[in-house]
Amino acid sequence: MTLQSLFCGIYNGIQSRRQRKKLKRRRAILPRAPTSKDPKRPSFINLPNDILWQIVYLLQDTSPSSVTRLVSVCSSLHATARRIQHRRVSINLNSPPVGGDEDSDTRDRLEHMSRCGLLPAVRSLKVLAPVRRRPDGGSDEPDDLSFLVDLLLAMTALRGIKWDIHLWDRSFSTHFPPEPTSRAAESETQLDKTDVPVEDLLHTLTTCSNLVSLRAKITYVREQDCRDVSQALRQVLLSCPNLRALSLDLDYPRSGCFAHGPGPETGYLGLGLHNGERPPPLESLEILCYPWGQEFHAARPCLYSRGYPETGTEPEYWANTFDWSRLRRLYDNTGRLAFSPHFASNLTALKEVKFPACAPKQIPLMQDFFAQLPSTLEVISIPKLAYAGGAEGITTRHGQTLHKLEIHLRDWHTAASWADSDEVITPHDLTILRSGIPNLQELSIDMARPASDWPRATLDILAGFPRLSRLTLCVELGQYGAPPLQPEITKESVTELFRYLRARSPASLRRLYICAGVPPAESTDVVLTRAG
Repeated sequence: MTLQSLFCGIYNGIQSRRQRKKLKRRRAILPRAPTSKDPKRPSFINLPNDILWQIVYLLQDTSPSSVTRLVSVCSSLHATARRIQHRRVSINLNSPPVGGDEDSDTRDRLEHMSRCGLLPAVRSLKVLAPVRRRPDGGSDEPDDLSFLVDLLLAMTALRGIKWDIHLWDRSFSTHFPPEPTSRAAESETQLDKTDVPVEDLLHTLTTCSNLVSLRAKITYVREQDCRDVSQALRQVLLSCPNLRALSLDLDYPRSGCFAHGPGPETGYLGLGLHNGERPPPLESLEILCYPWGQEFHAARPCLYSRGYPETGTEPEYWANTFDWSRLRRLYDNTGRLAFSPHFASNLTALKEVKFPACAPKQIPLMQDFFAQLPSTLEVISIPKLAYAGGAEGITTRHGQTLHKLEIHLRDWHTAASWADSDEVITPHDLTILRSGIPNLQELSIDMARPASDWPRATLDILAGFPRLSRLTLCVELGQYGAPPLQPEITKESVTELFRYLRARSPASLRRLYICAGVPPAESTDVVLTRAG
């Protein structure tokens, strides 16, 4: 055998393996009718299809790897499992071809989804692609973008899109499926004037009747950049009639080697709504960071006041002009909007509120907000009970409807011991909450403890909540430099704690989350789940 023939044989073998792999990826699985091994015994094959769907849904949420195995071994449930696996789809438009094939892996995957009827199952779509620079400084359109746009109409169950890419095709927004009230498009973009034309992206969203949810996360260094994006965002808010959920996070970089912030002469940077302008009625509003403006006075100029087009303050304009009759969820990280006079009395449909820690002098304003609410809440997340009038105030106003309560310390806490702090919930407060909130399902609190044991009295009270299904405890660690409190947070000690609670709690308690110290920005909790 010559060397040339040997190389040809190796090459042909590689090519045949590539073809087999491609055919295997593109082959549709035909289900076989299931049969029971023992007709005298109950079998899942006798269950209705909707019950089977619910079982596989639950399995996907709790153990995705189990659904993957189910797809491989059970042809009768293959189609059901694959549709459920495709509820959330992530597409990388610039993914490299597999094995050097000419067709990209992304296009092959999209064709397979279309051929197997999986497109109608997609409910959440994430589109991403790295920036590809040309020598002239421009950017190339990602591969397969037009092909993806053509498939959008087949995604009849699509509810949300996360666009994590530097380009936006106008045809993308016009190819959303109909029924605009049930569709959502989310835009989460970090502003970089050299790479991300955020203003262009926002301009293509204007007058989009399918836009239901918008998350604007804009990081800027130059004030003019923020003004440009704010004005483009303003046009989107005023021209999209079906917008229902809005999240704003406009801020300088919060990390890095250099500190950035507004100067004393920084003018107005916000949306600039005036003369009665307002977005459509919102159902969810989240304000993480926003440069609130106020009326300019030459004698005493204030930050973000020069160039503000209205009188008074911007939070007051929003509170008095917007239609708040449909708002169900409010998270005001700045506190400025919630503290506006008579704002709370307009929130007739509010069900969920979340607030960060505020200065001590602002606590009466927060208490006034909760006292003026005309509706009863289902979810409350605050740093301490005093914000909502204490345990008595919460149970009196919201006890019959509340099903989730979060009370957590914040990073600036400096008390020597959690037990000495007026922010940590006490056993007396827990007793009031237990008797006054009969339908509470989720509770998240900080737990002070003695030096050598778990706080058994507090745990006994927690075990007495009649319908509690999920409990989160942020456990005190002790002071820096001092011996750690006992028992230490280990797998064995947390398991013993869960057994103690499980033996005294009703069957509804299913999950226990343990966090060491104050809750982090991203959860690193220890999770224990109650077995059967």
